[in-house]
Amino acid sequence: MNGVEVTRVTGDERADYVFAVEMMDGHAYTVMLSEEYYMRLTSGKITPEKLVELSFDFLLRHEGPDSIMSEFELPTIQKYFVDYEDAIMSL
Repeated sequence: MNGVEVTRVTGDERADYVFAVEMMDGHAYTVMLSEEYYMRLTSGKITPEKLVELSFDFLLRHEGPDSIMSEFELPTIQKYFVDYEDAIMSL
C-alpha cells in the first residue's frame, strides 16, 4: 500500500473510531469514523483500519498528499469525490 500506516488512537472520544495515519514521506493525518458510516460502507466485512487504508489509497489516486486535509471525518471524502463510496463498496 502506498507507504501509509494506520493506527487506531485510543482514548479519543471525538468519534467511534479515530486513527492516526502516517505516510513514509512524513505526512500525517487524523481520521475520524463513525460506526454507522463504517457499517454502511463495509457491512463489517473489513476492519475499520482497512477501510481507512483503502480510503487513503483512493485519495492518493486522486490527489497528492499535500492536498489531503490534516484532520477530517471519513464521509468528507464523498463531498469532494462523488465516486468514493461506490468505489469502496465495490471492493
